[in-house]
Amino acid sequence: MDVLQISFDGLEEKDKQIFLHIACLYKEKDRDRVTQILGYCKLDSGIGLRVLEEKSLITIFNNKLLMHDLLQEMGLEIVRRESPEEPGKRSRLWSPEDIHNVLKKNKGTDKIRSGLQSLRERNFTGLRSPESCDRPRDSGRWRPKSGDRLLES
Repeated sequence: MDVLQISFDGLEEKDKQIFLHIACLYKEKDRDRVTQILGYCKLDSGIGLRVLEEKSLITIFNNKLLMHDLLQEMGLEIVRRESPEEPGKRSRLWSPEDIHNVLKKNKGTDKIRSGLQSLRERNFTGLRSPESCDRPRDSGRWRPKSGDRLLES
């Protein structure tokens, strides 16, 4: 993995963020939809995706973002290292168990910037649509704030 890490380390910060988004959340997803979502994150994905493709970190085939399993595992590990024991302190959440536990146990922090979960798989009582997340609630639970992304797969 060290050789792969060198390719990642050579990227500009915005391209690193795009790579990590794809590795954790958007592998095999539609390029146009991912470009739209990354735009919401204020990331210029048009240029970033070209950079990642030129460096062979992703492939775009039939408008799907593809990534080798070893590259994806490296990206997941980079995010895991942000907080090995507390997923709520990581920048991205992708594991249904981690997402459920963070929400259920109120363990989320301001570090979380995005997460991917099929909302049909879990019962997230107390969560509301993203456009209403700025209003205070009495439950005391962590919930997405403006700028956070809890995305349905």
